Amino acid sequence: MWSERIIHWFKGSICVVVDGLYPERELNRLVMEGIPLWQVKRLSQRRLQFWMSRQDFSKLRRLRRRREVKIHIIKKQGVPFRLRALKRRNGIVIGALFFLISMYMLSQLVWKIEVEGNERISTPQVRQVAEELGIKQWEWIRRVNDVKRMELALREALPDVSWVGYTIEGTTVRITIVEKVRPEALPNQPQHLVATKKARVHRIIVTKGRAVINENTWVEPGDILISGYLPQGGIEGEGTGTEQLVMAEGNVMGEVWYEAEVEVPLTQQIQTFTGEKQKVTSLLLGDYQIGFHGQEDVPYDRFEKREESQFLNIFGWRIPLGMKKEVYWETQELQQERSVDEAIDLGKRQAKEQLNRAISGKGEILEEKILQQRVEGGKVTLRFLYVVMENIAKPKPIIP
Repeated sequence: MWSERIIHWFKGSICVVVDGLYPERELNRLVMEGIPLWQVKRLSQRRLQFWMSRQDFSKLRRLRRRREVKIHIIKKQGVPFRLRALKRRNGIVIGALFFLISMYMLSQLVWKIEVEGNERISTPQVRQVAEELGIKQWEWIRRVNDVKRMELALREALPDVSWVGYTIEGTTVRITIVEKVRPEALPNQPQHLVATKKARVHRIIVTKGRAVINENTWVEPGDILISGYLPQGGIEGEGTGTEQLVMAEGNVMGEVWYEAEVEVPLTQQIQTFTGEKQKVTSLLLGDYQIGFHGQEDVPYDRFEKREESQFLNIFGWRIPLGMKKEVYWETQELQQERSVDEAIDLGKRQAKEQLNRAISGKGEILEEKILQQRVEGGKVTLRFLYVVMENIAKPKPIIP
């Protein structure tokens, strides 16, 4: 059954309606002449419909000249009719073939080179080395698709890398760099631990060295907290030649006072969408963008832009041809009033954020006070005091 359909498709078939006094007689004559017919059905007393091959249609036309029979062609299908239609539209066919060939050729070129994983080695340096090896934009992919050879060549040309990954994804070449780890010298020289901030010492924990301050005393930035000088033979003193130099270690927890001042307006500006929008459509050719719809100036003073790009993907190959849609949504600013209590709550959150940035999230807040609060000029001004417990010690090398 399927084989017959395929044969009819390649040879071409025609759906015919015969209109006459006795149409079945004409069908019998066709059958007697050995002309195959299929899907025969009666439409009315005078009309029959059937399918026949394109080559046998000429015999049916001779029949029409002998008899008073009208023949109507309802439908044509098959390869011969498709080819005939294409001949009448040769311009479209040539254009389509040129487009497909162009897309295929473009898909065989390197459109983009991406470098990732590098920190100390600059991206332009990697690109320059790659270009010297032939890995460059608009190069034929088949010339640079030897992955192992390219990885080895890049690794030899970049002495500061320990591993190079080289992959080709569609028209994009991706070079992944893993740089060599440079061992850093461990700090092994003698040191003091000194204060980083003005604070009241709360607790001292000495792992190595000698504490030179007591608890509940105030210290200034730079004061020595734990000394790297250890006395020998019961003789104390620094720089006397009777001390042992060590790398002081430990923690000194101190109470540090912070002040934060914030201003919160009683009127806030909020941004909302009006519902108006403008769409811009562009053609993408690799990294190039060609606008062809909606490229006139955006008619909004305030707007939010959203965009989406899609590239063609044929048999797993990403073709450097696609569409980019940009939508500009009009926005407007509205004023919203806030109460004094709402402004104070917001001010507390803002002050707390300032504090967290100052202590880098390390420390425990022991006390929080509002030192000043005033409302004037359409805003609330707040000044806060925070008492924070944190480690105030940092190392300071001892230079002999």
